[in-house]
Amino acid sequence: MVNEPGKLAATQRALEKEPRASQFAIPKGEEEENYEQLLDQYGARKFEEGEVMKGTVLKITDTDVVVDIGYKSEGVIAVTQFTDPSGHVTIKVGDVIEGFVTERIAQEVFA
Repeated sequence: MVNEPGKLAATQRALEKEPRASQFAIPKGEEEENYEQLLDQYGARKFEEGEVMKGTVLKITDTDVVVDIGYKSEGVIAVTQFTDPSGHVTIKVGDVIEGFVTERIAQEVFA
């Protein structure tokens, strides 16, 4: 049987009358809750000022030390915190260090 132009088959008409959720659809409102659970499950969390954190030195610049703190962004510490009295930097890339969270900017963590 050939469909006439402009006419829908019976199954197409039924689908258009009654839209159905796919088997993977998430009920409205549950998506946000599931996202929060995933963040908790995989370690994403908020850090508080004054908290001591460990991290791995990723990069050392003339002014800053960039540290992987296991968060979605890196921590940044002034290189002067790791400079001895003669002006030499006392850490290297790959070192594990500790630092205090002193400020959060736009939900990013900086120490």
